[in-house]
Amino acid sequence: MIDTLSQRYFYLDLPDHLAEANELAVSGSAWALIADYDRNSASELQTLIGRTLRLSAGVCARDRCQLIPQLLGHLMTCEGAKHFLDMARHHLSRPSIVTA
Repeated sequence: MIDTLSQRYFYLDLPDHLAEANELAVSGSAWALIADYDRNSASELQTLIGRTLRLSAGVCARDRCQLIPQLLGHLMTCEGAKHFLDMARHHLSRPSIVTA
């Protein structure tokens, strides 16, 4: 089992991990990632990220570039997600339309 500090690091820095691993291109779908969140979420934010991935899976299946805009759009009002969203913005493909 992953210790709490490692788990916190992973989930907060998920956008970097996804970009480096090219997760959706390698796996072909977001379902493996969703399953990880279903199994390992230890906080309200992590659960919300997992739900957001589930809601966005269809869009991301059609266009992998939509992962980051979907996360940003769904989580922008979530208290406690600032670091996660800041990291996600670094991987946003330009040009992109996202809500502010």
